[in-house]
Amino acid sequence: QEVQNNQRKLTAHALRAIPQGEELCISYSDASLLDNTEKRKAWLKKHYLFSCNCSLCQAEGAEAKEMIRSFNQKFRCLEGKCGGLVFPRQIEGNAVLECGTCHVQRPAPLASD
Repeated sequence: QEVQNNQRKLTAHALRAIPQGEELCISYSDASLLDNTEKRKAWLKKHYLFSCNCSLCQAEGAEAKEMIRSFNQKFRCLEGKCGGLVFPRQIEGNAVLECGTCHVQRPAPLASD
């Protein structure tokens, strides 16, 4: 995030091709709430005053567990027990994922992954 001419500008870097018209979503909650749908929804209602209808909040049972597993595999730090979230960055022209907690880097997956 940066500020230009007293206006905030947010730049997002996609790790895959995004079809035109696809909805982009962000997480409002701490990643620690990821595994518990009811706690996450209650937290969002309390702090942001809305009922979330994202695909994860609507998923149940095995589908929800698979979504969480997939998220953790793609966006959690793999370094020891860090568990931080990784974010895309461009370093010397290469796309990498960097942990926001321990700053360990790993190659970003290709768009087809």
